[in-house]
Amino acid sequence: MHEGPGRLATTALFAIAIGPGCSFVLDWDIKPDAGLDPAACALLEPNDSIAAAMPIAAGVTGPAAICVAGDLDYYRFSVVDGQTVTITVSFDISNTQDLDIFVYDSGGTLIASGVTFGPSQEVVTCPGSNPLCPILSTGDYYFLVEGGSPTVRNLYDITLAITP
Repeated sequence: MHEGPGRLATTALFAIAIGPGCSFVLDWDIKPDAGLDPAACALLEPNDSIAAAMPIAAGVTGPAAICVAGDLDYYRFSVVDGQTVTITVSFDISNTQDLDIFVYDSGGTLIASGVTFGPSQEVVTCPGSNPLCPILSTGDYYFLVEGGSPTVRNLYDITLAITP
């Protein structure tokens, strides 16, 4: 341990023998979770309900974030009859912090969801069959990004594509 004025106390421990041919490794080089980027946490906030949904245009937005357990991020977009909409939410799944997306019509009725665990993105295309999403008529629609479980906190990017 090294201590002194202006120095942090540090300890180095790499392996402890716990049995013949076995070892337990502790890696102190990994930085502790410093939290999510405050700018990502503030992007398009407050947007915690359909009534507070933030408008989003086609293109790429982010990084945004689910910053506190149970956070909900709602976004609003508009289409005209016959357009195809693809919503992609990309994130880092390596820390098991899965995100899901849900698409709602203008009345707040759920019309599609992307809730698979494992890939590093959730994708919903309307009209589409996997997951099932209907043809969208002219109007406003909403999508929700939320954690796959109540304790999830994760950064994400949104790609909204609207084509004729």
